[in-house]
Amino acid sequence: MSKAKELAEQLFPEPQMKDYDDILEYRNDRDWTFIARGAFVKGYEQALHALWHNVKDETPIDGERLLLINRNGEYGTTMLMMPILYKEFRNWEKWAYIKDLIPNE
Repeated sequence: MSKAKELAEQLFPEPQMKDYDDILEYRNDRDWTFIARGAFVKGYEQALHALWHNVKDETPIDGERLLLINRNGEYGTTMLMMPILYKEFRNWEKWAYIKDLIPNE
């Protein structure tokens, strides 16, 4: 199970029939729980995807710390210093600013 689905289940627990006098009210809440979970997971995945940049399409800001992913799914970190590391940087597939991956206080 993905982290997003685990979080969705914690935030939107499955309604229990014993809490309802009316079966239609229970079914309505169950349907809304399903919709809320799906919307949460989709938004979570889109937000996570938006943090990553394609090496071929974008060049990061000089001097920023980066998390890199190569084509094999292996991770690395660097501080890009133009133009010294630019050729080495092109061996990676995706990058993200480390500051964007760490929650703000």
